[in-house]
Amino acid sequence: LESNNILLCNKIAQRFNKIYRNDIVIAIHPTSPKSLICKRIVGMEGDMIIMNDVGAESENKANETRTIIIKRGSCWIEGDNRVNSTDSRNYGQVPVGLIKSKVVARLWPLSEFKIF
Repeated sequence: LESNNILLCNKIAQRFNKIYRNDIVIAIHPTSPKSLICKRIVGMEGDMIIMNDVGAESENKANETRTIIIKRGSCWIEGDNRVNSTDSRNYGQVPVGLIKSKVVARLWPLSEFKIF
C-alpha cells in the first residue's frame, strides 16, 4: 500500500469479527492519538516476536536479538515497507482497542485494485 491509495475498510471488523495475523488495519497511532496509521498485523497475543536490533550507537556492537511475547489484548503491527516504516518496532505492542477498522480492498489506483 502507498499513501495515495484509496482503501475500503470494514469499520465493524474489530468489534464483531476477529482480526487475524496478516490483516491490514487502520488504527489510532499509539503515541500520537490524533493520527491514524495503516499497518499489517504480524503478531497477536501469545505470539513470540524476534527482533534484530542493529547496534546503531556503536559500530563495534554486534547485532542483537530480542524476544518479545505479545501480551493479552495487544498486537504487533508493522508497515510493509520495513525500511521506511514507524511501527511496533519503534513504539512496541499496540492495544487491540486502538484498531478501528480492517482494510478489505484497495480501490485506487484502479490498475492496482485488490481485495484483501
